[in-house]
Amino acid sequence: MQAVFRRAKLFLTAFIVLSLTTSSLQSRPWPRNKPNAADYLVINDNRGNGDFVLVIWLASPLIPATATNQSARDLLDKYVVVGVVHAHTTKEATFTFDRAGAPEVTGSKSEPLQLLDMTGMSPALVGSLATVKAAFSQSLGQFGKGVEWYVFAPGSVNPCSNGSMAVQFENEKYTYTTPVPGCSTT
Repeated sequence: MQAVFRRAKLFLTAFIVLSLTTSSLQSRPWPRNKPNAADYLVINDNRGNGDFVLVIWLASPLIPATATNQSARDLLDKYVVVGVVHAHTTKEATFTFDRAGAPEVTGSKSEPLQLLDMTGMSPALVGSLATVKAAFSQSLGQFGKGVEWYVFAPGSVNPCSNGSMAVQFENEKYTYTTPVPGCSTT
């Protein structure tokens, strides 16, 4: 299962780094018209002057649907895992972070999702979350250490069903419409 999260982490890491370094560059997913979960699940709010917010939803469509990955996908369907960071960067590429605390997350019916504490989570989720945190810290250095991860009970949120999710963070409401690109159509 760690290999699955490592692959998902590498994919997300590459996307985040690319997003941060090429904010003015616009591109399209390849192959043509193929939906891409990573493009959709990472929100980059460039506020200008080196001030930006990232919201990352780790959802099951990020992980390829194979028999060996199914337990990881199932885990991400049982919880809503959100990473957030409000960072400020200088011309020398050093970062400072605002520690705003947990975001408020609401589901399709505008109901608040319950923030879970580590003691109430399954050992599989705690271990996976530790792997994700370590991977972000290792691969993105100071910036990766700035990402704060939160786990919520899913409420009405299902990445592959019709609905929505909103993340209120740093005076902005970031929204997702589901199903997320990459969900099975069967």
